[in-house]
Amino acid sequence: MAARIPQQERARRKVEQILAAAHKLLVRDGPEGVTTNHIAAEAQVSIGTLYEYFPNKRAIADALMERFAGQEAAAVFARLGEVGTADLWVTINTIVDMAVRLRIENRPLYSALLAFGGHTGMGKDERPGEHTMIDALTDLLAAQPARTAVEDPALAAYFLFHTVDALAMRVSIDRAADDPARLSAEIATIVGRYLGVAPR
Repeated sequence: MAARIPQQERARRKVEQILAAAHKLLVRDGPEGVTTNHIAAEAQVSIGTLYEYFPNKRAIADALMERFAGQEAAAVFARLGEVGTADLWVTINTIVDMAVRLRIENRPLYSALLAFGGHTGMGKDERPGEHTMIDALTDLLAAQPARTAVEDPALAAYFLFHTVDALAMRVSIDRAADDPARLSAEIATIVGRYLGVAPR
C-alpha cells in the first residue's frame, strides 16, 4: 500500500512527531534497539498511523535523510551568503568544509540511519534537497566559465556534489578523530583539480 501524503496541518504535525521520535530514539538507543513500535510509542501515535505515512523502516530513514540534506543545503547557502562566490577556490573550500563539519557533527544520526533503513533506495526524483544543491552548483560553474576547465556545468556539478557528499560521509565515519580542516583541504584539492581550479 502506498504511503499517505500529509495534506492537512494535523497530518503534517503527526509526520513531524514521528520523525522527531525516530531521530531521538536512533541517536539515544542506536538502530538495533529501535523498532517502528518504539517510534510510534515515542511519537504518541498508533502503529497504524505510523504505517499510513511510513510503510517500513527504510521510508523513515529516507525521510530523515532528506530532511537533514535540506538542512545541510540551507546551512551551506547561508555560509556562502557570508563569504560570497566571486572567488571559486574559496567557494569550493567553503562547500567542502561545511559538508565535512556537518557530517562529522551528525555522524551518530547518519550512521544509525544507514543501519536502521539500509542503503537508501530513493529515486532521483525523490531528493529535492540534492537537486537544489546541484542546480546551485550548476549556476555557479556556468557563471564562471573562464575560471574552470568545465565544458558541461550541469555534469560537473553532478560529479562535484556526489564526490563531496560521498567523501564527507566516508571521512565522518572513518576519520572523525582527524582535524576537519585537514580533511576538508584534501577533498577540496581533489575537486579543485577536477574543475581546473588551482588550489592555493
